[in-house]
Amino acid sequence: MTWAAANLAGVMTEPPNGLPDLRAVIEAVEALNRPIFGIVEQDMYPVAFDVPMPIAKRTRNYLLSCGSRTAVN
Repeated sequence: MTWAAANLAGVMTEPPNGLPDLRAVIEAVEALNRPIFGIVEQDMYPVAFDVPMPIAKRTRNYLLSCGSRTAVN
């Protein structure tokens, strides 16, 4: 399967769908009590230009609801 076909088949999915459970990951990382950052991306190709922004907003809101000290710049 090509990369584009895999994306169209739903290999990349927006949180909180998919695995791993990001809420559990964020809580485990916070328990380390260390300065750690992460990068979250969702590859989408091919896709209409108006599709990514609503997903990015929902993902940001979800991630901000996880853990106690989550910050997004």
